Amino acid sequence: MIDATEILRALAADEFFLVYQPTMDLRRGSCVGAETLIRWARDGRLVPPTRFIPVLERSDAIGPLTEWVIEQAGRELGSWLTGEAPVHLGVNVPPHILGRGSLRRATERAGLAEHPERLLIEITERGIADEIGLAAIRQGRALGARVAIDDFGTGEANLLQLTRLEADVIKLDKAFVDEIGADGRTPRLLKGLAALCHALEMEIIAEGVEYAAQARCLRDLGVHMAQGWYYSRPLRAREFLAFYRTYA
Repeated sequence: MIDATEILRALAADEFFLVYQPTMDLRRGSCVGAETLIRWARDGRLVPPTRFIPVLERSDAIGPLTEWVIEQAGRELGSWLTGEAPVHLGVNVPPHILGRGSLRRATERAGLAEHPERLLIEITERGIADEIGLAAIRQGRALGARVAIDDFGTGEANLLQLTRLEADVIKLDKAFVDEIGADGRTPRLLKGLAALCHALEMEIIAEGVEYAAQARCLRDLGVHMAQGWYYSRPLRAREFLAFYRTYA
């Protein structure tokens, strides 16, 4: 059984590494950003994220590891992220650590303090059901970063709550995308969600796009961006930069 002590020991032993899931602009077909994903290699073998991420989210190790992710991403992609092109980097951040100042410190150490708008703080929908989550959104935006609600559709928030979230981006859970038929048939709920986000001036990133028909349907609905294996698997930093240069 993996616990927080083992996770912190692995962090000290430099066993974690990052991969980046490209984010594509559905209108232009260009790469406009990436989501940062953490991976763990122990004794030459990958530890499945399903084994350690749930433990991490419930433990105090989440703070140090989140800081490490931001600092490591800054080391690997800092020049790309702070360049002239308007790209973004998504980082999953638990709501309860936003008010501790650790995010600001990590951003400064990563060399991203002067470009906070390039950072997309992703807060899971499960984390926004209370005032702590709502305060986290405000704190993230106070840093100058943009805020996304991750995995929307899997938690306790609903369409009506979108009106008070004050987020910049909704990340549409893969379950919504999976409902799109092979013929491009569009679920009514997806149509309604897209229309509401447009009315609220929120951008949408659809997760888990695997087929051309899904991409076409989402684009026709006015969904702005997408991620998924249809475009690329998650990539190490050097591979991601090569991918970006191809699809910039």
